[in-house]
Amino acid sequence: MKLHQILLLAIPLTLAACGDEKEAGDDAGEGEGEGEGEGEGEGEGEGEGEGPDPLADDDGDGYLNGEEEDAGTDYQDAESVIYEGGWPYVMSADKDSYGAPESGAYSATVGDQFPRFQLTDQFGDTFDNYDMAGTVPTLVDISAVWCGPCNGISEWLSGVGDSYGFSSLNADLPDMIADGEVQWITILGEDRSGGETVEGQLAAWDERYHSPYIPVLGGPGSQQVAYDLLGAGWPTVILLNADYTIRTVPGSPSGIEYYQAVLDTADL
Repeated sequence: MKLHQILLLAIPLTLAACGDEKEAGDDAGEGEGEGEGEGEGEGEGEGEGEGPDPLADDDGDGYLNGEEEDAGTDYQDAESVIYEGGWPYVMSADKDSYGAPESGAYSATVGDQFPRFQLTDQFGDTFDNYDMAGTVPTLVDISAVWCGPCNGISEWLSGVGDSYGFSSLNADLPDMIADGEVQWITILGEDRSGGETVEGQLAAWDERYHSPYIPVLGGPGSQQVAYDLLGAGWPTVILLNADYTIRTVPGSPSGIEYYQAVLDTADL
């Protein structure tokens, strides 16, 4: 099968598969000066030991103090954010606990743990796909810039139009994504010439089919990720459970079942 194959389906419109506490000071000694010095030392020790409230958002950037410390950003600087796109963030230990397969061990078999990878998003940030894990189901869309139906599915989700009739699969899906009932990730595996995408192409795709809820991923390593996950054609859409186990993969490429992952969102 050629990777550039686009599969056409017969439905109403043409769809395609194209810190610790500081010790208290010494016992109080004689004299006022000793008492004052000791009191000041104790106060400083308590302040240093407290640290930020991990469940607060001191800079109001949408990320908790604990999340920012974990990610290495500044919880007191609203300009220092984990993701410019505002994508969710999962603590490192929680991401690691899933035991996701590493690069080169990808799978698209129902019941398997979905692979973990880090790719560039449309804002130039390095996005860890497991930052979407743990809350609600996620749809992963493997698309290509040159592929008409791939453009069509992003067109539909963005509200720009529905040239390929994807709304016939589940007309409520764009609203479900906006309401946080399900998440969507787009991976652009090839550019117009079949090469690997770069940041500018991701930004251009996002500008054309903008959705504030959808990370558009590509850049170094994205082509191999796409090829490892690609089904019978472009686009390939895979539905993941909240724990990032694979729930639905594409069905027969000759019918609407190829988009079974999208069809199944109607039952979420």
